[in-house]
Amino acid sequence: MNFPPAPLFPARRRAAARLLAGLGLGLLAGCASDAARLADHEAAARQRWRELSAVPERTVAVLDWDEAGRRLAAGNLKLRQAREAVRAGEEAVRQVPYNYIPELSLNAFAYPTVRTLGDGRLGDTYLFLGGIVSLPDPVRYRAEALQARLQFMTAQVDAALLRRDLEVRLYHLFRRGERLGRTDAEANALARLTASRPDAPAAAQARELARRNRADWAALETDLAELLGDYTRRWRPGAGRPELDYTAHAPALDGRDGFAALHLTRAALQLLALDAQRQGLLTAEWPQLSVLLTAPPIYQRSAGRESYLSLGDLRVSGFVSYGTDFRGTRALVRTQAARRSELARHELDVGLQAAMTRLRDSLGLLGELQARRAGLHAAESALQRADAVGEAAGLRQQEEELTDEIDDLNLSFWVLDDPRWPTTT
Repeated sequence: MNFPPAPLFPARRRAAARLLAGLGLGLLAGCASDAARLADHEAAARQRWRELSAVPERTVAVLDWDEAGRRLAAGNLKLRQAREAVRAGEEAVRQVPYNYIPELSLNAFAYPTVRTLGDGRLGDTYLFLGGIVSLPDPVRYRAEALQARLQFMTAQVDAALLRRDLEVRLYHLFRRGERLGRTDAEANALARLTASRPDAPAAAQARELARRNRADWAALETDLAELLGDYTRRWRPGAGRPELDYTAHAPALDGRDGFAALHLTRAALQLLALDAQRQGLLTAEWPQLSVLLTAPPIYQRSAGRESYLSLGDLRVSGFVSYGTDFRGTRALVRTQAARRSELARHELDVGLQAAMTRLRDSLGLLGELQARRAGLHAAESALQRADAVGEAAGLRQQEEELTDEIDDLNLSFWVLDDPRWPTTT
């Protein structure tokens, strides 16, 4: 009798082989999809690079102070990140009560064997439904709400302070632009005077001055583009820089009219953070109360038999956990935290004392520097009338150095002068 040839693999082995092959193909497909996504992103980056390379030569665009401030608020990367931190803090505040909504979980378990896989089955199968309900006690809930609120308020204050720091940088760039404009005018005047004598030493001096000015303008344009977050133009500062004169309008250092209000709020938030840390240590010692919802499998298949969940099989249980502190670990942590809190409070108080001392000294120094600058300006005008150009130029250089010092002192008051700043970032 003739028998048909035996198959290379029995049917069950072929089924198992197909299952393993399917799993292998799935893994390979996942790797291939990752490579495809990477290729797509690389293609998009190359396309953007080609678009930028095709952009015509950037043109010069002059911004007044108000327009520069608007562009800074819209495009500066650090400021946008700070606003995102504010939004995240606001969302954290709203999320606190939702953290106590019961969560349900559906779990599936299968216990296949080589034999059941060969038959194309998963074997014994179970579906479980479970849940945990957290019951917040008032103290713990308040501590979590305080932490979220503290995060939100700190992000708001930090974003506002960052906006002020960035506008101080913008002020310095506008001041550099004004001086470069004057230097340009001097270089152009010198070039016109030496146009008929290109080989004269003064002509070489005019060319060197023009070259330095071009380099200074290029550096200024790069700094301003980085601050604005926009490199589409060769941005240059124009007019409208705010006039700051805190000698004529001395601020109320005692805090009236809102002076230094934002910085004092920042200090208060630091103190509140210390309180929240202490409160967090105390609430961590409270007993933990949880409620569990458990049940037998809502569906199970075992040994070819199937069964389903009955509502009578549901179980609700609770547990309370509390740990003792016979070793004194928690007490030691509280003591160390209290010492760190006291040091932080002292550091904060010393910082406030130092800031007030600097402001008082700066007010006196501001008046002295402005008086010296007025004297230099009068002397320079007299030398110019006497055609003493070299001596007048030396005095003008000294006057500009004094102006820098005066501006820096005025800026130290400006960042604290809350009424002069917008309430939004």
